[in-house]
Amino acid sequence: MKPEADTILAAGVRLHGFPYDIHAYAEVAPVLAAAGCRVIVPYLRGFGDTRFLNADTVPLGPQSVHRLPGAGRINMG
Repeated sequence: MKPEADTILAAGVRLHGFPYDIHAYAEVAPVLAAAGCRVIVPYLRGFGDTRFLNADTVPLGPQSVHRLPGAGRINMG
């Protein structure tokens, strides 16, 4: 989700856990974006409907979220 303003104050990656999915952040993601944050909420492996046609597609998960296109610098911790 892209922030409303041209300036990004911070980026936030929100990772859901079992038994939830990306919809767990449906209310907070727009609030963070309106405050100037870039919000990234990917489906984690095994939780989404996506089936990849290309082997080069980036898999997502806590160990590989740093590979998200456009994510920039991410501190895991």
